[in-house]
Amino acid sequence: MGRNVLVCTAAVIIRQGRLLLAQRKEASQFGLKWELPGGKPEGNESLEDCLKRELAEELGVEAEVGETFTVATMNLNDTKLVMIFYLCKLLTNGIELREHVNYAWVSKEELPKYGLAPIDSIVVEQIKQLPQMQT
Repeated sequence: MGRNVLVCTAAVIIRQGRLLLAQRKEASQFGLKWELPGGKPEGNESLEDCLKRELAEELGVEAEVGETFTVATMNLNDTKLVMIFYLCKLLTNGIELREHVNYAWVSKEELPKYGLAPIDSIVVEQIKQLPQMQT
């Protein structure tokens, strides 16, 4: 029997040289770890539409989904997780925590202080090199 493959999306949102991170609920997988917000597509939803919906549902924001930044993979038990990271821009200002316990705008110097979920930690060094993170 083949392994399960789970494709998910995540948003790389940078504002004024700071990256948006959201902290997972304690009872979730990787509880209290920090992540780039996103989620799983539903039905025949495109990955871009998935990311817009997840950002609206989880953070109460409207976002513009831009180009693919990178793709990371990791094994979770019998599942291969494929995370597609998109460069995104917030079109609204306020953030409402609906699925997370906290959020933070983090400079590249502060990133090591945040315990990131495993898949997000794979790409953080690449994110730190983005021109938008240079302040």
